[in-house]
Amino acid sequence: MTDKNRPDDPRDPPALPSVERHGRELKAVNAQLRELIDSLKVARERRTRLAEGAEPAPTPAPVGAADDVERRRLAAELALAQEALDERRAESDRLRQRLEEIEQENQRLYDEFLSVAEESARIANLYVALQRLHGTRDHGEVLTAIEEIVINLLGSEELAIYELDRAGRELVAARAFGLPAARVAPVPLGAGDVGRIAAAGGLFVADGSKHAEDPDLTACVPLRAGEELVGAIAVYRLLGQKPALGPADRELLDLLATHAALALHFTRDRAGMAA
Repeated sequence: MTDKNRPDDPRDPPALPSVERHGRELKAVNAQLRELIDSLKVARERRTRLAEGAEPAPTPAPVGAADDVERRRLAAELALAQEALDERRAESDRLRQRLEEIEQENQRLYDEFLSVAEESARIANLYVALQRLHGTRDHGEVLTAIEEIVINLLGSEELAIYELDRAGRELVAARAFGLPAARVAPVPLGAGDVGRIAAAGGLFVADGSKHAEDPDLTACVPLRAGEELVGAIAVYRLLGQKPALGPADRELLDLLATHAALALHFTRDRAGMAA
């Protein structure tokens, strides 16, 4: 498909045809200025040759009334030419300034377009995450949905999903990805990074001011259904192309804290009733 037949991409910035029109006008003004400047250069060079004697000076005609009239006419034409030159210079400056304003406006609209596109993508990702979490009644599928959200939307292939045991004393890994078995052993509630964060109940994200004992722990999300602790999600190292979690990632983690907890709590109770 050629560019002519390519369908419009909603991410393309809005076209500004006035930029091309002002650009053509500016080029035309500049061409006229160049012609006038060239003619002035020729006249100046002729005067220089006359002053240096390189070119014989014309024999002065007898001064009379006709010559005086001609001098006044030439002076008037020169004044008009200078006035036209000044006007063209002013118009050239005005067009150049207008072109700069249009380019700035075009850039502003493009930046705004990108911002709207990013916000739309963020909302779409949150919607997909909610659909995945609440679109099934199977406990295993909910765990798979959480795993895929962390991998595809957060950008980590090292994670563990813990559930609180029936006694309410230990966090047991219900699902792990990219971690050795020793890293996902049962964690007593209140012990270790994951146990302490889950017991405290607040979202943990490692940054310049917060660090866990495990340097690879990037985030830990306590999962609560109301006041009841259901489990926790531990996110370790991010993918290479993602140096840190941003505001949109924190919003996704907050969503998981509530909706993943409800989905796990509901499907686990159903599984227990079925058993």
